[in-house]
Amino acid sequence: MKQKTRTAYLVVIALALSFGFASFVAVAKNDNANSNSSGSKSEKTKNLKNYEEPTQGKTNASIHKEKTDEISSELLEASEVEKNKGQQNREEKTVENKLNNPNVGQQEQTRKKTREEIAGELEEVAEETEETQDETVEAIEEVEQQNAFKKFLIGTDYKNLGQLRSSLVHNENQIRKLTRLSGSIEDGEVETAVTAQMTLLMQERERIKNIIMENEDGFSLLGWAFRLINGYPKDSIDEQNEEALVQEVEAVVAVTE
Repeated sequence: MKQKTRTAYLVVIALALSFGFASFVAVAKNDNANSNSSGSKSEKTKNLKNYEEPTQGKTNASIHKEKTDEISSELLEASEVEKNKGQQNREEKTVENKLNNPNVGQQEQTRKKTREEIAGELEEVAEETEETQDETVEAIEEVEQQNAFKKFLIGTDYKNLGQLRSSLVHNENQIRKLTRLSGSIEDGEVETAVTAQMTLLMQERERIKNIIMENEDGFSLLGWAFRLINGYPKDSIDEQNEEALVQEVEAVVAVTE
């Protein structure tokens, strides 16, 4: 009887140890997965904010012009690819299916409209990026080249900082158009190209934000007065909105990876 009781105890202890070890392994795996997920998200966020730093030979203004030229060019190229592939697909499917499917004409017309909308929106973002480039580049140059004595006397260049805040609004509109558009793009190469330019837009957004934050504060004799005259707000960057935008782009990037 004692032997049976002892055996039963040993079985119970063994089961308890096995259950505890299994639970430990499950928790460890879950923690590791959460850690990897958090690390992956952190890397994505870092990449979206990792803009090219200025050097002795390249200023923030010149780099911004270079990057926005690239964005505009790549989006226009993606638009052309989308147009051409859409037309090619329509022609192939029309020849193949027209005799067997009387509704093919209507189906192809619907497909054509979708392709045209995608191409048109890509062109629109490319044009907006190009149109706002000159004003943004000029504002960056004016802010960063401001005379030190003038800045000490009347404060920073609030007029051009206001222009940069306006550039952020245009930039956000461009990014959100691309995030909405990304789910409709069927071609993998086009989607990858659009995501890459979306990332560049986010990086250039971070550049503009940092220029604003580095220059809007600082001691000056009459800066407070000129800030009021220019109607420059105290809190120029809405951090909650910035976080929401980052999360929106991260979600799109995650889908395309």
